[in-house]
Amino acid sequence: MPYLCPECGAEYRPGFTHCTDCDVVLVAELPKPEPDIDRADLSHVWTGKDQDRCIELCKDFRAKGIPFKVEQSRHQLLTCASDTLN
Repeated sequence: MPYLCPECGAEYRPGFTHCTDCDVVLVAELPKPEPDIDRADLSHVWTGKDQDRCIELCKDFRAKGIPFKVEQSRHQLLTCASDTLN
């Protein structure tokens, strides 16, 4: 069974544990892709550098079934479906 990188999709032979390009742990199967979200339907929710806070917000949105997207650059930008914020 090949081992796969969850970031780039590269296949590795048994015995390898990390992707040499992405430096992430290999998995037996790739996660199912998240459905694409139309950016026009998203509203800005939060911007910041605190990764733990971003993860906390994402968990809350996921638990409530609210579609969201995180964009990372120097700051993390969290947006979610605007009709769910009311």
